[in-house]
Amino acid sequence: NIFRERSGGGQPLMFSEVGFDIVSTVTLDLALKEAEAIKVLDEIIDAFPVLSQMCFHIGHSDLLQLIFDICDIDPSVRKAAAEILSKLNVGPWTWQKIRSELRGTGISVTAIDELHKFDFRGKLGASPDVGGSQGLTTHDDTPVKAFARLKTLFDGSNIYEKAQSTIAHLKDVVAYTKRLGVHAKVY
Repeated sequence: NIFRERSGGGQPLMFSEVGFDIVSTVTLDLALKEAEAIKVLDEIIDAFPVLSQMCFHIGHSDLLQLIFDICDIDPSVRKAAAEILSKLNVGPWTWQKIRSELRGTGISVTAIDELHKFDFRGKLGASPDVGGSQGLTTHDDTPVKAFARLKTLFDGSNIYEKAQSTIAHLKDVVAYTKRLGVHAKVY
């Protein structure tokens, strides 16, 4: 169990979590080390019966900060917003529940609508909402589609340039998970 401060004080929040610390003097192969940690978890999942299908959500705090920048999220509420967004697609935490929690932090409806564009899980349509049209079937985006969607969403700003090294790192992690034979779906 890990504990996190409540924004309003009081008893800390408690979450069950597994953590890996990667200690290295060389960061050149950090993506490989991260993929190896995912592979270990994948092997554990394979070894024990689970009640539901397991998956991995990978992200990067630098990318999240750039998303906050493009969505005009005030720096004073970013920590709270990140904590709320970390619940998305976990158990009963749908976008509607997340939206309500984000409103409680004082984030504008417009900014929340902008953030929703970056919720790639279960979106309607097979491609980014470029022309305002969406398809009729639900699906979960693959990492390749997610990277393409990021490029579309960041288009017209200098954010995509700033995100290049982070996106390259995430692409490397995804590529290594494939090479290592990770069975669970990676988002």
